[in-house]
Amino acid sequence: VINGNLGDMGYFTVFNKVYAFENAAYNTEVGKISPIVRTQYGYHLIKVTDKRKSDVKGTFQENKASLQEKLLVDPRCVLLIN
Repeated sequence: VINGNLGDMGYFTVFNKVYAFENAAYNTEVGKISPIVRTQYGYHLIKVTDKRKSDVKGTFQENKASLQEKLLVDPRCVLLIN
């Protein structure tokens, strides 16, 4: 349970959680429970109750610079920029 919210984490976007947790959440179907996920914070079961599309507008090329900035500050990423 996180901060008295009964475990509801709400919606989150990419690079907001540790990779193992995020990966399990994104790969679990709505209404299903993930396999056990181990992170540096412990063990987790994730029940996905809803998913929604990103509100990012435009093409990849239009968003490339913004995405690169986000990836450069994420220690999990190794990015090769051409």
